[in-house]
Formats: sequence, C-alpha cells, structure tokens
Amino acid sequence: MEPSEPPSYLVYLVLLAGLTLLSMFFSASESAFLSASKLRIRYLAEKGVKAAIRLEKLNETRTILLGIILVGNNIVNIGTSALITAIALPLFGSSGIGIAVGVSTVLLLVFGEIFPKSVALLHPERIALRFSLPLSVLVFIARPLVVFSRAMGKAASRLTGIAAKSKKATVTEEDIRTMIEVGEEEGLIESDKRSMMHKILRYTDLTAREIMVPRTEITMVPVSASLENIQSLITDSPYSRFPVYGKDIDDIKGILYVKDLLFSEGQTRENFTITDKLRPAVFAFESWKLSELQNIFRARNTTLAVIIDEYGGVAGMVTAEDLAEEIFGNLERNAQETASAGVADSSDAAENPARPFHVDGTERLDTLSERLGFVLSSSQFDTLAGFILERVDEIPEPGTTIEVQGFLFTVAGRTGNRITSVLITPQEAAR
Repeated sequence: MEPSEPPSYLVYLVLLAGLTLLSMFFSASESAFLSASKLRIRYLAEKGVKAAIRLEKLNETRTILLGIILVGNNIVNIGTSALITAIALPLFGSSGIGIAVGVSTVLLLVFGEIFPKSVALLHPERIALRFSLPLSVLVFIARPLVVFSRAMGKAASRLTGIAAKSKKATVTEEDIRTMIEVGEEEGLIESDKRSMMHKILRYTDLTAREIMVPRTEITMVPVSASLENIQSLITDSPYSRFPVYGKDIDDIKGILYVKDLLFSEGQTRENFTITDKLRPAVFAFESWKLSELQNIFRARNTTLAVIIDEYGGVAGMVTAEDLAEEIFGNLERNAQETASAGVADSSDAAENPARPFHVDGTERLDTLSERLGFVLSSSQFDTLAGFILERVDEIPEPGTTIEVQGFLFTVAGRTGNRITSVLITPQEAAR
C-alpha cells in the first residue's frame, strides 16, 4: 500500500489564512469590548438594538468572556506557529525552524495584534456590536469549560490557604465626571445638563466662604433705626431680609423680615420697637460645607445665615437662594436688559462664546473658569474683582482693560474701591 501524500501547500495556506483571521478576530474583540462606551451601548440597548442587548449581557460575564478570548487567541497563535513550521521544514530543512520563528513573529505581531487592535480602538462600538453574536456563541459553548476551570482554581486556593477576595466595583467622583463628559461627546447628555451635573458635583466641595455675600455688600440696619428709615430702606432695596446690628456690624441682634413688618397691625412711629420684630440670627462658620448650611436651614426653618470668621466677626451672609444658584445659576438676572444691549450675561457665556457679557465683580474664579474654558487663578483672591486688582496692582478706574487668554476684561462699574461689574469681550468680537 502506497503512503498517503502530504497535504498540498495550498491547504496549508488556506489554514494559515483562517488562523490569522481568527487571531485578528480575538485581538479586535478584546480591544473593542474593553474600549466601547458603556453609556453608548446602554443607550442602544434601551432603544432595542439586539447587538447592544447582547453586549450588555456579555458585560455581565466579562470575566468569562475575556478568559475565552485569551484562551482562544493563545490556541490560534500556537496553531499558526506550528503550521508555519510545518510548511518551512520541508522547504528549508533545518534552517526552516529559524525562518518559521521569524515569519510567525512578524505575522502574529502585525496582523494578529497591532493592526486589529488599532482598528478596534478607532471604532470600538461598531466592532463590538458586529462581533457580539459570535462572542455570545463562544461564551455559550465554552462556558462549562471556563466554569470548571474557575472551580478548580477556587479549590486550589482553599488547599493552599489563599482565599480569593472579591473586588467591589468602586466609582470615584472623577469617574463620574468622565462619564458626564463622555455622555456629552456621545450625544447622550445635552451641554446645559452637563454643566448642571458638574455644578452638583462641585456643590459638595464648596464652603460658605466661597459663595457668601461679603460683609461690604450686606445691607444692614442699625438697631436704633426709626420706622421711617426702615420703610425708606425697604422701598429702595430689593431685599426682603436685613441683619440688624447693635454697637457695630459684628454685633448682630437678629434678622428683620420685611413681611413681619408689613403685616404687623397698629404699627406707628411712637410704639415702634425694632427688637420686637427680629427673628433669631443663625450663625455659621466660613469653613462649613454647603451641605452643612443646607442642613442648618432645614433644621432651623430659616433661609439666611450670618457667616462669621475665626475671630467671631461677621464675614458675610448666605441665603437659601445662594445655595440654589450654585446649581441653577442666577435666578434673578434680567435677560431683557442684557439682550437689548446686545450683551449676554455670564450664564450665557458657554452658549454664546463670541458675544461680550457682563459679570459681577464677586463672580468666583472657578465658576468663571468653567464658563470660559480656561483657568483663571490668583494666589490671593477668589473673585474676579480680586483677580483684576492683582493684575493691575491698583484700584482701577472704569474702562481699565486687561487681556487674558484671548479675552478682554474691562472694568464696567465701580463703587468706592470695589469693582462691581466687569465686561468680558472675546478679542474676535472686539475687532
């Protein structure tokens, strides 16, 4: 009986091409699955896309899936090396081993690793969705083997006295911020919602000192004020609550609510006593977090707190409206006034980056930095007014302008030595 002829080299080449394609499949699957946006996949799954639903299920067993991909890739790579060796030995004799090693290395490195992984990283969601069906089939077929291997591993751990520790998934604040940014890039989150989410995250880190109305801007009432003086103040002022002080502004006696004065019957100049109308003042330290202030407001059923410094003096004031504005922005801005002048206000800066806009001198640098898209920093001050003072090194006159990162900052208003308003103009709009 004649010996059977060895397979033709054409069969070898077909097998080699098939193994190379499988190596590319496993490598691309691994990179695509690990790099695909979980937010995007979840969004598509909720829309009913079957491939995305399969990927969601695969993500629940990601350890098994990655194990199958790793084992499959190793088997394919070993098979590829063996096949190339089988082709090279008859052709080149003993030199064929060295040639086989070189060819295998180049083939697997370029076509089995670099090329498929590079493509998968460029289009992770698209490739992951296309490969979801064959990956699901592989997981279904190989699951018993993987489960058996994991059981053997756990048994070996017990025998050696090394207990396997389960890792709990942890999500940091930075992870959440990244997810928000990715969500906007993927079109899942609108820009205004993204901004609000970032404000909510920043809210927990802010202190009373960072958002308080400074003492120089608080409208206070002396305890000796007459009824006529208070009525005149109420008429001219937009505020509804006023701290009342005794011998000096650090001696707070209480808080005068306008409604308590308006709804008191039989009130005349002769029988008026301001101390009878006062509500107890709530005090808080500069270092308190906004969450602590919120709890105080809720517990004391109040909406205003006097902020004191480390020496016990009045540093400023915070209201419930100030807390809300940290998330929702300025609640009392006059949009008609700014629009009629063709000038936006600070809350519109992100949406209208090419338009000039007004900002209060008390605007915090971190808030304004987020709106402008670059960092405004000062070694001594937290507000825009302080930032400008540090730059010009003097009390600036209205009209004084400085240039920062392609924006012109012009002092638009000043009361005494205090900068009250700043006009910010992109240099493109100024030309």
